[in-house]
Amino acid sequence: FRPRLDPGQWRTFLQYLTRHEVRAGELLLRQGEVDRTVYFVGQGMLQVYVPGAAPGASKIGILRAGAMVGEPGLFADGARTANVEAMTPSVIW
Repeated sequence: FRPRLDPGQWRTFLQYLTRHEVRAGELLLRQGEVDRTVYFVGQGMLQVYVPGAAPGASKIGILRAGAMVGEPGLFADGARTANVEAMTPSVIW
């Protein structure tokens, strides 16, 4: 997520964000839940996976600082399609 915002636009955008600290192993998103929250990763690493998927098909990706997660729920207004879990202590917005 690399928007081209000037400092004033960033100040406006940041007013709508809340800082959250997530412990390693803590689940941020759970497959099947309906939620329209989008998160921005500020620090740390998160893993995206599908629980109960066939061997080798469960791991989707690793998210690092600068990544955005949860946007399908915002735009599609549907259930979460995967779990997202903190691999390390992380800060999300």
